[in-house]
Amino acid sequence: MNTRLFCFAIFIAATFNICGHARTLEANGHKTLSPDRAPEGLPRSDWQSIRAAYDAGRHAFQPVGDGWQARNPGQQWLTRFDRHGFTVTPDVGGWTWGLELVGYGEAIGVRQEAGRISYARADGLTEWFVNDAKGLEQGWTLANRPERAGPNGPVRLDFKVRGGLRPQVSPDGGSLGFQNASGGAALTYGGLKAWDADGYTVDVRFVEGVAGSPSIGVVVDDAEAKYPITVDPIAQQAYLKASNTGEADHFGYSVSVSGDTVVVGAPQEDSNAVGINGNQANNLSVSSGAAYVFTRSGSVWMQQAYLKASNAGALDGFGYSVSVSGDTVV
Repeated sequence: MNTRLFCFAIFIAATFNICGHARTLEANGHKTLSPDRAPEGLPRSDWQSIRAAYDAGRHAFQPVGDGWQARNPGQQWLTRFDRHGFTVTPDVGGWTWGLELVGYGEAIGVRQEAGRISYARADGLTEWFVNDAKGLEQGWTLANRPERAGPNGPVRLDFKVRGGLRPQVSPDGGSLGFQNASGGAALTYGGLKAWDADGYTVDVRFVEGVAGSPSIGVVVDDAEAKYPITVDPIAQQAYLKASNTGEADHFGYSVSVSGDTVVVGAPQEDSNAVGINGNQANNLSVSSGAAYVFTRSGSVWMQQAYLKASNAGALDGFGYSVSVSGDTVV
């Protein structure tokens, strides 16, 4: 599955589904229909078509100047694309960020279609973007081994970092963090994966860029691969983990978002704590369950509360379903 920015593992700025049921929601004292529920008198298939057209319009690429731009309502950021790279400007946070592919020159062809834009570059490389309710996804497709890579060794793509964020590659090369001037994490570029023409996984990793320069590289080991090869990382504004991560806790089983507050359920969490911010240091109440509250300040997400039932008991599954509206969590 081509998982994109932004589904919960945890990726903020996604479309969240609370338990998958159509329901009536309370908004400012008024009842409003869930997006999954058709208005009375309208066939569900028609309502789904209307919703699809609405979402496509909100995520469409628009021509601007000598390039394009697209807004992602879920991520709350605007991205501008040119023939060299892209630049992201979020609604909040006071930073900009982007990447510019180095060594392949200006795009020699642009193709724009519903929710997708592709830039053809030299040496059979295509850079593409998909903008939808899951988030903005970027990737590269190599039609053949680039001549500039030479006959031996892995293929490397190098990128100049745009904006004021500083890159930091994880020890395993699987993710890439971008920090603001104060050292806070503004976003993470992770979930890096690649596959070949037969669908087999290809080893790929992030590497440090040129010393003294805000740049990064992507190394693709194509020794056993059949071209074309597709490389597809995931950009995310936040990566959330529980303060007491445990195997099989099912953190992210349920999620609810209200403004700058996110509540995440972990129904298989095992501590015997009760109430708010109790002792997380044991696993004495199997699958009693928990919920975690995260709040955003600027571009930084922090865990605000660790929630347990007042009468937590084994197998209760607390956090199986969660909901938040303003300052109220259920």
